[in-house]
Amino acid sequence: LVQQMGLFDIRAEQYWTDWLDILNIPVDILPAVVPTIHDFGTIRITGPGGATADVPVLAMIGNEQAALFGHGCYQPGDAECSHGTASFVDVVTGHEAPQQEKLNVYYAWSLPQQSAAVDRPRSAVVHTYCLEADTTVSGAAIRWMIEQARLFDRDEEVGPLAASVPDSAGVVFVPAFTGLNVPYNDRTARGTIFGLTLGSTRAHIVRAFLESLGYQVRAILETITAETGLRVERLSMGGGISKSDMACQIQADLVGIPIIRPAFTETAARAAALLAGLGADFWPALSDLPPLPGEATIFEPNISAGRRNAGYLHWQRAVEKARGWDE
Repeated sequence: LVQQMGLFDIRAEQYWTDWLDILNIPVDILPAVVPTIHDFGTIRITGPGGATADVPVLAMIGNEQAALFGHGCYQPGDAECSHGTASFVDVVTGHEAPQQEKLNVYYAWSLPQQSAAVDRPRSAVVHTYCLEADTTVSGAAIRWMIEQARLFDRDEEVGPLAASVPDSAGVVFVPAFTGLNVPYNDRTARGTIFGLTLGSTRAHIVRAFLESLGYQVRAILETITAETGLRVERLSMGGGISKSDMACQIQADLVGIPIIRPAFTETAARAAALLAGLGADFWPALSDLPPLPGEATIFEPNISAGRRNAGYLHWQRAVEKARGWDE
């Protein structure tokens, strides 16, 4: 949390004292910074019959980084996308924190040497870093389509509606309701729907929205490659909209890489359990962790590169028209 608030220098591994002075925040009121695996104390649980048990808390990790770990993304270039109120893309970069201005650089997790499988003293903590970027809205746009635009009544209708038409018939939806994030970083952009004709239907608009998710993810991944040289070869995916086969297929088609949707969806909770197991020495190292249970569904791209790139250029034209609207 303190690194996301901009109070902690992850490279120097200490608080930004000059910044704290400007904000008039005494450093001694801030929490001690500890690694992901740590003895955080115990939770006392009382059962229905009154019996109690003290459960040690041996790990703590933030939500998006937990999703990354829970998907089994441990190596540089491994990546996951979580679709919630917004959509977050996290990519593992390795044990060095990249210098970066366009993307957020965070600790992914900090593990003891044995768990991180790095040749350092046993007492050392080894940091793994990640890049993170997010869209401004995803699930929030679906709520708008339900509650304000009245295009459909339930989240579950998104996939079938999009599948009911072969394409968006030229409709482009830029869901910049609160601006655009990476790589545009424009808080003055506003939501727009282009290309409407008298033949446009709600199904075309919904399909255009799902296409907008694919184009935004592509823009984020291209920015990561341009900035760091890391190329994501496949993308693990979770979150509400990922339950839709159509949504996942459209993203695979438009991003141009396989989309991996695990059968087991509680990846963040899984990460906390695995990390606690590492902390308790139930598993000695990352390489000993069990794989995700169940068989993942893999969505392979099935449109041509020419069609994919033409659609992306069309999207970029729409984005440029949506930018600067609220100046």
